[in-house]
Amino acid sequence: MLLLDDERVIHETTPIQPLDAGAPAYRDTLVLTCRAGGFQGPDAR
Repeated sequence: MLLLDDERVIHETTPIQPLDAGAPAYRDTLVLTCRAGGFQGPDAR
């Protein structure tokens, strides 16, 4: 688990590399965004 302040922390990821050079490569990712006042702010409807 990684918790960070997205506005204050520069973050990047590594390139996706296949385990086998002839095989496709993929990365599973789960992103949860928690924001005070709602995901899109107080003006979202």
